[in-house]
Amino acid sequence: PRIALFSDQLSRTRNLTAFTQLVLRHGIGIWRDAVAGFDQQYDNDDRALYWARLKMTRAIKQAPVFGSLLPTQQEKLLWQFELLSRGQQDIKFNRKAKKRVLITGFDPFFLDRNITQANPSGAVALALDGLLLSFDSSSAEIESLMFPVRFHDFDLGMVETLLAPYLKNNKIDMLVT
Repeated sequence: PRIALFSDQLSRTRNLTAFTQLVLRHGIGIWRDAVAGFDQQYDNDDRALYWARLKMTRAIKQAPVFGSLLPTQQEKLLWQFELLSRGQQDIKFNRKAKKRVLITGFDPFFLDRNITQANPSGAVALALDGLLLSFDSSSAEIESLMFPVRFHDFDLGMVETLLAPYLKNNKIDMLVT
């Protein structure tokens, strides 16, 4: 439902401000949808987020407003969508747990060889996002995000962009990737 709504809203948008707001809102939204929807699955398949991101990226590129943007504006908007749809803005660490754990997962890969192949690391990231664990007098809060399996994104500094704020000044106690 989000993809159809997003595509419809983008096609009717006539200015950059409204277009950008839609891209940002729905970028965060597909991450949250994937985390919430993952709890309802029984097959540990992380591909729904991947397919949603691809369809929504295509909708962004096909929208009339997008075509009117400068190439640098287009790249910036697509980059923001990538980061948001991978959990960047969903990391909160606000439950006052004694330990803060950040987990990274990866998109499925080799889909050209096996379309049904999921990625266990992506499944773990979706399954554990937002989890609060307690044992005796200790607690740990888990947040997660997802990385692509494209070298281009790594060359652009996606890992640094997503992880640096949490590694700086010991904002997390553990990083699992």
